[in-house]
Formats: sequence, C-alpha cells, structure tokens
Amino acid sequence: MEQSSILNKLKEAATQKRLAEELSTQIRAASANGRNQEDIIDSMARSAEIQPGTINMILKGKIKSPPEKRLEGFAKALSSYQ
Repeated sequence: MEQSSILNKLKEAATQKRLAEELSTQIRAASANGRNQEDIIDSMARSAEIQPGTINMILKGKIKSPPEKRLEGFAKALSSYQ
C-alpha cells in the first residue's frame, strides 16, 4: 500500500478515535512477510522521531491522537514493508 493511502487511513482512524486498532492492523499486515513486529515498531519510531514506547502507548490507547507529523512517519515506515 502506498504511503499516502496508509496516511489517510491513519488520519481517519485518529479522527474516529480508533488509531490503536488501525495501527495494530497495519503492523500485522507488515509482519505478514515474516518481519518481526518489534522491528516494525522500531522503524516506525525512527521515522516519527519518537521512542518505541510512545508507539506502544498509542497501541494501548493511552495516546489517542498524536500530531500529524507522527502519523506521516508511521505511514512512511509502514509503506516500506508493503
């Protein structure tokens, strides 16, 4: 999936307060090729310029709507696994 498509899905999910669910889906899809989920999360964190623990907080629903810059980083990293 293209980066722009992933970004649009993430933005929509954040608006609808279901970002954790969408990110989990995207990470599972990226790991379908045998990639380790922790490596994917590390890549997302680097692209978004945050710590992996922050992504884990998003996945747990503790952070509901991170800045768009973060979503752009997530989309960039996730698209590289497609």
